Amino acid sequence: MAKSNFEIGDIVTLKSGGPKMTIKEIKTREFLFAGGSNELDVNKIKTQWFEGSEIKSGEFSEPQLELSK
Repeated sequence: MAKSNFEIGDIVTLKSGGPKMTIKEIKTREFLFAGGSNELDVNKIKTQWFEGSEIKSGEFSEPQLELSK
């Protein structure tokens, strides 16, 4: 299983920009290819942020995110 570079509670942003988001959950999805010999682990990061007084959430692939500065 692939280990994430992030931890729950980290503050991140999209590499393309946007609001600061808090990591709520890290999910690893495993994919097996024909024959089961090759595996691909993909970390999906569930985040939350506020837009005004409204809470929003989203799920992103790990390579889309970076730690907020």
